[in-house]
Amino acid sequence: MIPIKILDLGLFESGEGKLAANRLAGKYMSREIDWRTIVSGTVAFAGLVAVYALGSQLDALWQKALLGMTVQTWLVLFCFNISHEVGHDLIFRRRPQYDRLNKVFGYFMATPTLLPYHAFRETHLDHHRNVNDPERDPNHWIVRGSLPFVIFKIMTVLVGDHIALARYSFRRRDLKIARHYIAFWIGSVALAVALGMTAGWWNLLFFWLIPAWMNYSLVFTGVAVIPHRQSPDAPEKQIMKIALLPQGLQQISTVLHASHNYHLLHHLYPRVASYHYPALAKELYALQEDPSLLDGRQAENPFADRAAAAGRIAGAATGEDRIYAAQ
Repeated sequence: MIPIKILDLGLFESGEGKLAANRLAGKYMSREIDWRTIVSGTVAFAGLVAVYALGSQLDALWQKALLGMTVQTWLVLFCFNISHEVGHDLIFRRRPQYDRLNKVFGYFMATPTLLPYHAFRETHLDHHRNVNDPERDPNHWIVRGSLPFVIFKIMTVLVGDHIALARYSFRRRDLKIARHYIAFWIGSVALAVALGMTAGWWNLLFFWLIPAWMNYSLVFTGVAVIPHRQSPDAPEKQIMKIALLPQGLQQISTVLHASHNYHLLHHLYPRVASYHYPALAKELYALQEDPSLLDGRQAENPFADRAAAAGRIAGAATGEDRIYAAQ
């Protein structure tokens, strides 16, 4: 049996546990331009182009399919992770002068995923505000229903999500989302036709369309269904537990999942860049196992809610409640 540790993030959602966790997370908060993410995202995009070009030289369709459904799909997944972080303003500091740069880089990284960046950002932030609420969570549609139905929705999620995005835009009466959505698809279709006519339709299929489809299914499985399905039909309290594998296996899992195996940690601290999740999770687990680390004090129940702590939480390191309330 593989030894698995369980990190219970519910211990850090309130009271003294939240204060201690905020202090730990504060070390990893994004405050300046994140050059590491910019460079890694640019390299991943260049990798997509390189695989497309090299794969186009292969003769056998099975070779194209294998390369597209492995390496290219993972590169698309990595690009999605970068666009997701841009959506949380983790690449450039949350300042007005960086707003255009965030949008440009967000669209740049989201294009290979067939995900309209602006609509994704709006629905994703709404998801953070209303996790598992059947009426207000824009991603809740995919976790509803029986397991076979959910599996079917995962397999067809690229279509289902775009229907959900259109409904979201209509419900919000947000013409800006609709304009960006239409512009995205006009540009994507034009690019796809150009690639198909110049580089071949099989190459378009195996090195863009299929990887984008697979990425959609992988992302929604890992960040919507598995973490949030425990309450598919009612707004119950989110279960905040992460399974931690032995170090080597956990590192492999993190690479293969592009850090989305820490999705619930992201919900607790969305201002922390994904490459910091392993270190933060390790520190939180140490705090969970040894509560005496909490301010260096021993306490009979250090994670209990306290009225005195509630006032201090408002000024804690993350400020996430204020950030999302303002959006």
